Amino acid sequence: MDEYEKKHFAGQGRVLLRDKVAMSRGAAGAVVLTGVGFLLAGVAGLISAIPPLAMIGLSFGLPILGIVPVFGVVRLLVTEHELRLQVGVGGPRVAIDEIERMALLAPTERGARKAREYALKDGHHALELHLRDGTVVRIRSTEERVERLAAALREARNASGVRARVALEPDVATVEAEGQEAKKQRAR
Repeated sequence: MDEYEKKHFAGQGRVLLRDKVAMSRGAAGAVVLTGVGFLLAGVAGLISAIPPLAMIGLSFGLPILGIVPVFGVVRLLVTEHELRLQVGVGGPRVAIDEIERMALLAPTERGARKAREYALKDGHHALELHLRDGTVVRIRSTEERVERLAAALREARNASGVRARVALEPDVATVEAEGQEAKKQRAR
């Protein structure tokens, strides 16, 4: 656990899964170079008294440079009480007892149409969490990460002592039915 997690993730019960994914160096370098390029264009615009160039360069360069420190790390934490996914400065906090069901999705499956989607790292597998309020949260990553997350959520459910109305097992029938419904709507 790093200093950030000690400060912001403290007091949430026993940790069942912790995952921290940083932006790759190549991607971070590309973003930084793009930002620096815009800033240089902006400075050149200021020096040569070309206001549009200065305005565009500075207005794009500074926000692009802010992407790396703000969105460069994705943190995932599963405790006995909640799932917390933090992308940059925000992300969902889901109480374990709010999860009605979950579905493991293979790369070819679409899942629910209206879902808040978060990506941990390269990967085409996903875990869909269907919450009691009707919200669907989809976490996309590699097959291994998705399966570890599903196992940690099942363990959290068992540790909390609260039973869901629907078991937290992969819901293949529902995923297939939703996929068939999506195919019908596309055919119309």
